[in-house]
Amino acid sequence: MTQCLWAHSKNERGVRHLLADHLRGAADLARAFGDAFGAGELAAYLALRHDVGKGACSWQQRLLAVEGTRESAGIDHKRAGTW
Repeated sequence: MTQCLWAHSKNERGVRHLLADHLRGAADLARAFGDAFGAGELAAYLALRHDVGKGACSWQQRLLAVEGTRESAGIDHKRAGTW
């Protein structure tokens, strides 16, 4: 059985955003912006890691627990990416 890691809870169409897709999309955007001043690769690398804390089991469990409630997962996921 494959288990997915999610970046966000379900949207208005009932579709969740995969964490891998979210991070790759952020990296692509960051590379494009960073290329303008010669830092595309660095920007992409940092964007790939910006939400890495969302991969923690505790964050994933909380995301699913509050889905549909408009509550935040409430668990710090930013510190890992900042580190």
